[in-house]
Amino acid sequence: MREDVYRKKIIEYMQKNLKKGYTLESLKWALIGQGYSRTSVDYAVQELNKELARKAEKYYYLSMELQ
Repeated sequence: MREDVYRKKIIEYMQKNLKKGYTLESLKWALIGQGYSRTSVDYAVQELNKELARKAEKYYYLSMELQ
């Protein structure tokens, strides 16, 4: 499997399970424990953090416009 597809699947898995209430840290270690590469898991965590920061910034500006 290509590395970018592999990482995308990890990111999708993490997004789905974050919505279920699992912590990012617990998902990270679960994936590493199941044999996923630490580099790919760390990359997925970085990408998720970037995405969450973008969403938080977007919601912040939207809330400021409503005031």
